[in-house]
Amino acid sequence: MGIFVYINLSTMITLFIFIVFLCIIYYSKKNMDNIENRIYRNILLWCAIVIVISLVYQIFCLIDIDISIFTVVNKLYCGAMCSWSFFLTFYIIVVCYETNEKLYAILKRKKTFIYFYLFILFVNLSIYLTPVNDMVFKNNEFQSVSGPGIILFGIYIAISYFLSIFLIVKYRKNVNRKKIIPFLLMAPLCIISLIVLAIVPQYAVIQIFYTLACYLMYHTIENPDMKLITQLEFARDQAEKASNAKSDFLSSMSHELRTPLNAIVGLSQMIQVESDKPEVKEDAKDIYQSSNNLLDIVDGILDINKIDSNKMELEEVEYDLSNILEEVKKKTMVRLNGKDIDLIFNVPSLPEKLYGDKNKVNTILNNLLSNSAKYTDTGKIQCSVVCNCDNDIANITIKVSDTGRGIDEVHKELLFTRFNRNESDKDSNISGTGLGLFLTKSLVDIIGGKIDVSSEVGFGSTFTVTFNQKIVKDNDTEIL
Repeated sequence: MGIFVYINLSTMITLFIFIVFLCIIYYSKKNMDNIENRIYRNILLWCAIVIVISLVYQIFCLIDIDISIFTVVNKLYCGAMCSWSFFLTFYIIVVCYETNEKLYAILKRKKTFIYFYLFILFVNLSIYLTPVNDMVFKNNEFQSVSGPGIILFGIYIAISYFLSIFLIVKYRKNVNRKKIIPFLLMAPLCIISLIVLAIVPQYAVIQIFYTLACYLMYHTIENPDMKLITQLEFARDQAEKASNAKSDFLSSMSHELRTPLNAIVGLSQMIQVESDKPEVKEDAKDIYQSSNNLLDIVDGILDINKIDSNKMELEEVEYDLSNILEEVKKKTMVRLNGKDIDLIFNVPSLPEKLYGDKNKVNTILNNLLSNSAKYTDTGKIQCSVVCNCDNDIANITIKVSDTGRGIDEVHKELLFTRFNRNESDKDSNISGTGLGLFLTKSLVDIIGGKIDVSSEVGFGSTFTVTFNQKIVKDNDTEIL
C-alpha cells in the first residue's frame, strides 16, 4: 500500500476534526438569518461532505473493497467538489450584486435558492450518470484512470472558478473591501494547491484548500462577532444621520420661529407705550412677557442643538459685565410678574471691561435667575457677584439664592440632566421644558467654569458659578 494513503488518511482525519470544530464554533453563536449566512452554511456543509468522502475513500484503500465502490465514491467526491465550488460562486454573486437593490432582492428570494438547489442536483446527477474515474488494480494498489466524464467535471469547475474571478475583478470597486479580502487570499492558495497537485498528484491537497477557504471566510466575513460589529456600525451611521437631520430641523425651525417672535415682542412694546387704555397695556405686557419666555426657550433649543452637534464654540468679545447684570435684572423683574418677592443684586466693584464669551455669561445668569423666579413665590431672590482680580485674570463668582421650595436629594443628583423636572412641577402651573439647568451646566463647562448647588426643601436653593475672564487693560482694548 502506498505511503500517500497513510499521509492522506491522517490529513483527512485532521481536516475532519478541524471542520467539525469550525461548525461547532459557527453554530454555537447567534447568526443573522440572511442570504449570505444561508449560502455559507451550505459551503461549510459541502466542505464537510468532501472531507468525509475523501476520508471514506482513504479508509477503503486500506481494506479489501470491491472496485465498483471506489467508482461510486469518486463520482460522489467530484459532485461534492462541484457543489462546493458553485455555492462559493453563488456567494460571490450575492456579494457583488448586493448594491443592486433589484437584483439583490431576486437573489435573496426562497425561489432562487430552490432553483439553485435544483441546479446542484442536476450537476451531481450528470456527474454520477457519466463515467468520471474507473478504478484499476495496478502495482499492488488501486489507481484511478480518467474516464470521459472527467471532462464534464472539469467544465463545471472551470465555469465556477472563472465566473468567480470575473465577478471579483469586475465589481471590486463596488464591493465592501472586508468581503473581497478572503477571495483575494484564496487565489494564491488555489495556485499553491494546483502546483502541489501537479508535482505530487497522489496527495489530497484540494481538501486542504477547501477547508482553509471556509476558515478564511469565517474569520473575515461570516464570524457572527464581525457581523455584529458591522451591524452596530451601520446602526451608528443611521443614528448619526437621524441626529444630523434632527439637528438641522431644530436649527431651521428655531430660526424660523425667532422672526415672528421678535415682531411680536416689538409690537407689544409699542402697544404698551402708545396705548392709553390700562387693560390694553396689561394685555400687551402679558404678550411681551410670554413672547420673551418663548424666545428664551427657542434660544435654549438652538444652544442645545449646537452642543449636541459639537458646534458650540467660544465667541469671545470685549464686554461690560455690569450692563449684562442690569439687562438680566430687568428681565427677571418682568418674570416675577407682581409676585411678593424682593429682587436684590449685590454687586461690588467690577473691572470696567472683560474679555470673554458675553452671550454665554448672559445666558447663564438669565437661566439661573429665571429658575429662581419660577420656583419662588414669596421672600427674596438675591444675586451676588464677587470678582477677585489676579493680574490680568478676573476670578468671578456668581451666587443666586432664593427662598423658594428647594430641591430634595433625589432630584439634586439629576438636576443638570435634560428634561428633568420634579413630579410636583409637572402637575403645577409652572412652565418649562426642563432644559434650562442642563444648558446652564453645559455653558459653564464650555467657558471653563464650575457650578454647584446647595438646597433644602422648603427653605430655598443657592446656585454658585465660578469662572475666569481676561481683564481689558485700558480703552485701547489691549488684553493683559
